[in-house]
Amino acid sequence: MKHLTPKATRLMRKKTQKECAEVLHVHVSTFRRLEKDPSQFTIEQAKKLCEFLEVEFDVMFFN
Repeated sequence: MKHLTPKATRLMRKKTQKECAEVLHVHVSTFRRLEKDPSQFTIEQAKKLCEFLEVEFDVMFFN
């Protein structure tokens, strides 16, 4: 499977930044920042986001 960014995956799954922020228990502005620079996600946040967006961790965070 090809590499997907958090933003591309979120849009593909038709989820909002607000929904994702709520899952991660962060403010939406914090999620926007994380989405722009995915290297800033903690492992825990990345795993929660992958679970919520129904995508494998390595597909979204590793090329």
